[in-house]
Amino acid sequence: MRRTYKVVGLILVIFLLTTIITGTSGAYAAQTTYRITYKYTINFTYPGSCSYKIINESPYKIVIKYPEIEAPKKIVETPSKPEVPDLEDKPADSAFLSQDEQKMFDLVNSERLKAGLSPLKTDTNLVKLARMKSSDMINKNYFDHYSPTYGSPFDMMKSYGVSYKYAGENIAGAPNVERAHTSLMNSPGHRRNILNSNYTHIGIGVVDGGPYGKMLTQLFISK
Repeated sequence: MRRTYKVVGLILVIFLLTTIITGTSGAYAAQTTYRITYKYTINFTYPGSCSYKIINESPYKIVIKYPEIEAPKKIVETPSKPEVPDLEDKPADSAFLSQDEQKMFDLVNSERLKAGLSPLKTDTNLVKLARMKSSDMINKNYFDHYSPTYGSPFDMMKSYGVSYKYAGENIAGAPNVERAHTSLMNSPGHRRNILNSNYTHIGIGVVDGGPYGKMLTQLFISK
């Protein structure tokens, strides 16, 4: 019987020890468990004048800064020289001008006489070139001093053998000559060409067509 009590007592001691050890181990594990959180911000920077763009909205926000790049410049090719018309170096008479061209010629010289300037003379070569420029603007659907066919007015004159000391160009689009003349005189730059004392000759080309009704070109030179 005494041996039985000893065995039971030993079992109880073992049980109690096991319980104490297990509970302590569990408490230690709970006390040493941590939640660790990391937050990252990553920036990539490119030197110089830059713009930036956020490419990813998230806890890990990434910002990339990149340089602004200029748009490629437009390359203007020198237009090929078109077929040269038969230009004669002589003054144009009234019969050579169309009715609209004669009307514009008279309006231009009227303004010059009112300003105390010498009237301009017409020139056959310039008249032909002015008509070509007006037709080109209608056919190529543009309105500009620079022609995709002939280049600048100075390039055009040079290509067709027109020599000058001073040169200029006025262009206009209007349903009639009177309205075109009024618009040109109300524009400081165009008015300056019409009343420029350096000019001695003019070529006027008025061609029907285009979005305005008529396309008008004035070419001025001094000889």
